[in-house]
Amino acid sequence: MRARTAAALWGFSEATVFFLVPDVILTYVGAFRGLRAGLVASGFALAGALIGGTVTYGLAAHMPDAVMAWLARVPAISPEMVARVQGDIRASGLSAMVLGPLSGTPYKIYAAAAGAQGVPYPLFLVASVLARLPRFAGLTAIAAWLAPRIPAPRRYLQITWLAIWLAFYAFYFSVMPR
Repeated sequence: MRARTAAALWGFSEATVFFLVPDVILTYVGAFRGLRAGLVASGFALAGALIGGTVTYGLAAHMPDAVMAWLARVPAISPEMVARVQGDIRASGLSAMVLGPLSGTPYKIYAAAAGAQGVPYPLFLVASVLARLPRFAGLTAIAAWLAPRIPAPRRYLQITWLAIWLAFYAFYFSVMPR
């Protein structure tokens, strides 16, 4: 139950203010609690992301300049990135939203751009599911498959999991703005 709640809160937080993806907790649950628990947690992370994305979408629909300016202050987000996402949504619509987060561009910017540009809410929700769930479930499934195949004590695997995420974010923050 704690993993579900944590995944939902993490999904919500990352879609609004937080800058670490829910994949962190989802890979942990998948690796150490199994595929079923990981996929359930992925569903909860998706639900949290949809609620958080809806908040971001709604706020941007009513005060786009303030939301875009605020997003540009979040770690690893620059004003140029916010402007690029706005242009991508204008040019490519929701396909940009589905594919964009795979490139390391935060989902929350796409949610804000969709709200600011008046993308119909039902289409935004469908694109949000397509943007979030495959990655959540995919990384969770990989972790659930891989962890039992590594012949090492659980503690060593936990340290390895943490080292992988620390290395990932060290690289990510070194190449992203600020």
